Amino acid sequence: MTARLDTGGMVFAAFKCHQGNRRRKLPPEPADADFDVAASLGPDGRHVYLTIINRSIKEDRTLEVKLTNLPQPLSASVRFLIAKDLRQPVFSSFPVPSGPSRGLVANDVTPQHGIFLGREEQPAVDDGGRLEFKMPRASVAVLELTSGK
Repeated sequence: MTARLDTGGMVFAAFKCHQGNRRRKLPPEPADADFDVAASLGPDGRHVYLTIINRSIKEDRTLEVKLTNLPQPLSASVRFLIAKDLRQPVFSSFPVPSGPSRGLVANDVTPQHGIFLGREEQPAVDDGGRLEFKMPRASVAVLELTSGK
């Protein structure tokens, strides 16, 4: 028997990196911004995690991150979940059970096709703690920054 995360589960899993960390306050985004960002600092004080969502379904967006108060050098790694085809159904479907006592069983679930492409990059961080990378349309990214040697 195997188990897989559905689409929602894959997105929620992108936020797991924040568990046990200290939330970091970010500058406010305009109400119509295409980005949603959550940030946290790891218990060791050397790792910063950002989970970023590009809500635009039409355009890639460039994200600029500037970090201060972290020992140099900084290294970065970003993992993406990129929507493959926005016309595919997002949810698994369940048939309507017949009869009041009929429960759902594993065979009742229509398998969901993978609708995300995965990709990983290592964007360069300059000496001032600034980095920039492109967020594909309708994507979720987890950016991990590590400070020190």
